[in-house]
Amino acid sequence: MNKKKLQIDQLESRIKLFSPTRQLPNPPTGWVKAIRLALGMSLQQLATKLGMTKQSVQELEIREKEGAITLKSLREALEL
Repeated sequence: MNKKKLQIDQLESRIKLFSPTRQLPNPPTGWVKAIRLALGMSLQQLATKLGMTKQSVQELEIREKEGAITLKSLREALEL
């Protein structure tokens, strides 16, 4: 087996671990807002943790709900 094929096979086996998550519906509010609310955080509290303005967090939540958010923005939110 060549190196390239081995790398592809290893990557595919890792990706398969995430396939059950595709069946989970997204929260109607989007994940960022759903998690923020579940933690009992206000927009201002999350904004402070992220080093953003309250309005920026609100825009992030709206973009995520609409599917228009970048991966970079989500990564920054995950670094909480």
